[in-house]
Amino acid sequence: MKSLITRIAFCTSLFITATFTLSTGWASEHEHQKPLIKIKVLLTEMSFQVEGLPEGAPLVLQAGERYKLIFENVGVVMHEVLLGRGLISNHGDHNYQEHMLADTPLILTGSSIVDGKKRIFAVDVNGFEEFELDPGLRLSLLVSIPETARGVWELGCFAAGHHEAGMFLPVLVQ
Repeated sequence: MKSLITRIAFCTSLFITATFTLSTGWASEHEHQKPLIKIKVLLTEMSFQVEGLPEGAPLVLQAGERYKLIFENVGVVMHEVLLGRGLISNHGDHNYQEHMLADTPLILTGSSIVDGKKRIFAVDVNGFEEFELDPGLRLSLLVSIPETARGVWELGCFAAGHHEAGMFLPVLVQ
């Protein structure tokens, strides 16, 4: 139930935020750093695929670099996006023991249609554990990968039966 309430609260805050134009200091704070590295991850039927790489090829990130990670659901069902390690299962519910960006400041960007008009939103978030994408939706994370994230992680979908069907992808942070 707690997970459902968290998702509803997150979606509600996203909708409310999408109706306003937000300004953020993130870009100005980082304007003297290296440019963003853009990587698109496609969510297909029961797989994650880094655009331009063969299916199953790991997502490779460099600690200390700035990324725009674009997640696009090109499938026909809703998918979840989690980035963690240490898979735990409890009566059919899955999660990770550790989430790679749980305490990392980032910006979540996307768009929605409000009153027939496309609205682009940007939300400053202090950490990320999970989001859901309905078919056809795209969401981006603007984030600097922490030095402490070095190692092997997994991008996974825990919608019922998805992870078991192979919807996960190795993530290597060097």
